[in-house]
Amino acid sequence: MKTREVTTETQSQPRSMRLGRIVGAAGALLCLVGCKDKPHMTLPPPMVEVAAVTQADVPVFHEWVGSLDGLVNAQIRA
Repeated sequence: MKTREVTTETQSQPRSMRLGRIVGAAGALLCLVGCKDKPHMTLPPPMVEVAAVTQADVPVFHEWVGSLDGLVNAQIRA
């Protein structure tokens, strides 16, 4: 029987995989650094307009301008 020679060399990972791990580690580091408690700025309350509400009867009536002739008309025949 032939014996195989065992080497301790590790195969290098593809460049994209190594780059992905580096970018992931850098992103995790930035997240940890950027998550420190910072004093929150308090904004002044926004200016709003206030109006008095009154109850009144309003007729339900609308007028619309319409046309019965379309832009493109088809000739429909029996």
